[in-house]
Amino acid sequence: MSTQLASARPAERRETAGRILPEIQGLRAVAVALVVLFHLWPNRLPGGFVGVDVFFVISGFLITAHLLREVERTGTVRIVQFWGRRIRRLLPASLFVLAVIAVATWALGPLSAWPTIYRHIAAASVYVENWALAADSVDYWAQAVAAPPTQHYWSLSVEEQFYFLWPIVFAAVALAVRSARSRFRGVARVTLGVIVAASFAYSVWYSITTPSVAYFSTFTRAWEFGLGGMLALVGLQSVRLTPLMRLVVGWIGIAAIALSAIVIRSSDPFPGAIALLPVLGTILVIFAGTTGVRGSFDQAAAWRPVQFTGDISYSVYLWHWPLIVMLPWVLGPLSTVAKLGIIVLSVVLASLTKNFIEDPFRNARWLTARRAVPTFAAAAAASALIVGASFAAPAVGQQMVGARLAEANAFAVTSCAGASAVVDPSCSVSTPPVPEADIVFGDADPDIEKCFSQDDNAEMIRCSFGDPNAPAGRVALVGDSHAGAMAPALMRLAQERGWGLDVYLKPGCPWSETRRFRPDNNVTAIENCVSWRDQVSAAVVDAERPYRFVVTTSYAIVGNMVDAGGEGTPYDASVAGLRSTWGSFIAQTGTPVVVLRDNPNWDRSPVQCLSETKNPDACTETTAQAFSNPDPQIAAAEQTPGVALIDMSDVYCPEGTCRADLGGITAYRDAHHFSKSFALSLAPVLGQRLDDALSVHTVPSKGASG
Repeated sequence: MSTQLASARPAERRETAGRILPEIQGLRAVAVALVVLFHLWPNRLPGGFVGVDVFFVISGFLITAHLLREVERTGTVRIVQFWGRRIRRLLPASLFVLAVIAVATWALGPLSAWPTIYRHIAAASVYVENWALAADSVDYWAQAVAAPPTQHYWSLSVEEQFYFLWPIVFAAVALAVRSARSRFRGVARVTLGVIVAASFAYSVWYSITTPSVAYFSTFTRAWEFGLGGMLALVGLQSVRLTPLMRLVVGWIGIAAIALSAIVIRSSDPFPGAIALLPVLGTILVIFAGTTGVRGSFDQAAAWRPVQFTGDISYSVYLWHWPLIVMLPWVLGPLSTVAKLGIIVLSVVLASLTKNFIEDPFRNARWLTARRAVPTFAAAAAASALIVGASFAAPAVGQQMVGARLAEANAFAVTSCAGASAVVDPSCSVSTPPVPEADIVFGDADPDIEKCFSQDDNAEMIRCSFGDPNAPAGRVALVGDSHAGAMAPALMRLAQERGWGLDVYLKPGCPWSETRRFRPDNNVTAIENCVSWRDQVSAAVVDAERPYRFVVTTSYAIVGNMVDAGGEGTPYDASVAGLRSTWGSFIAQTGTPVVVLRDNPNWDRSPVQCLSETKNPDACTETTAQAFSNPDPQIAAAEQTPGVALIDMSDVYCPEGTCRADLGGITAYRDAHHFSKSFALSLAPVLGQRLDDALSVHTVPSKGASG
């Protein structure tokens, strides 16, 4: 061992001797505690998710230290052996928990969630869950699905990708300086510095422009591992400090981590520059090292319960989130007692997993007897088994769901179902609502799902339905996901009345010239909304494809989330933007616009209520609650010549009470989107009101302004 390495860090010498650093275990305990508390009480500890960043820095430091020792001892990195050790350390417990999740989902999980959950189980088993979640974050409907019990595997996936690439980087540097091994540290520092700088710059930019994807990206997280690695390369004794000074530095680091858990919010662009607070805090704690001074963090961390928590932190992390997601399938909403029980159960399961799965597999002779071959073979076989099962289970579940949804859709078009039953006093429906709550999220029209231009797409998509010859004329539907939820009603009308129906949809993007504002500050999605709106506005005035009328609607909450430009309120700006867009269209075409007042937006998901209570009468809200957000479309329609407003709140909320079930149909598939079944049942009512609205409405002559 070179003199440089020998004097670099007490941490390395202690690890070589097989001892565990108390401050590292203490950091692990702090990190897992922050994450668990955040997941259980997100409002109490809004930034607790930074515990993951603490883990990343620790991993970067320890793995870099390990690779550094190997290179300076042997001149190279035995990549395959390194991967084998990581597999034996991490995969057995990880795959076991995934297997438990798979079985529990089959036995207890809602059928409609099977495709999502099993898809994520497959992604987690091959450590690409972060990219699966990143893809979901730009898929509007995937965002509406409850978080899968594998969601926390995103950070484990990032770590595994780091473990895969890091030894390759070090091996490449070692190969480049093989004739002058003493230069290894210097070249490695430069290489790592470039990686850290590039990743950090990308993280800052991407966290602002596309925050939902940036959070899960390996490339936006690499700098966190890299800074931990830089500390290993620089050495803990590169700056001489007294034990007392190290005590102070350690506690400053802990304070920085604690502060970040309190002040950082999930709405912040993360992991951008603000992630420096927990990352540098972790760096300071590791840099302070083992002081042995009374009152230091490392001495506090040496307390046996803290060391025990750090020792089982990996398994605690594995178990806690599945328990949080899956126990409500049995217990309903989690009470405080249940949440405390999850903490205890996570610790118990983690301890058992550590003693009977983690340690035995990590030290199993049959896995190490022939280098890494048995390890890779066992890992590949276990992962393949889970992936195979994850593809097979949803297929079975989908057949069951499909048959039940088809029955619900068929019932919806009968004369006394859904909206038709609400408006016809002679109808009486006493059967439990269909589709059942456990499958209703899947009650969406797959043909409409393909028509959405998602957040990451600026291109307009036009889908055409109904009679292709359009003997009764052509109609357009323009709007966001609420317009998409109404589409089955217009599709049914188009088929019955001989219309040609063109559909233009983009989630969270009203047909309005007012620029959107998004709480997540997703600049890309905002710009794409503007581009999509301009393309749609051009498409609907095409003289070669004229429309009898255009139907539009949008989510009232989204309608108020606009950039007012410093003039008036967002509501006023939204009304003005809608009026301008509709008025311009009418002036150019002389074609009427029909606006549908937005549907109820529930405080609590009606589907969740039905699932938990099994009692439709317990799942109601008043109109004041359900329509608490003012809908700018109402004022815009009333103030724009040539625009007709249809208000069907009397159907959604008969006698002033909004119900989760209407006319024997589960009306919603989440908190604010109609199920396909209910939308189909709306067709006769909507058709009559369209006829009434268009018969009494006058349209300004073509070319007039309104």
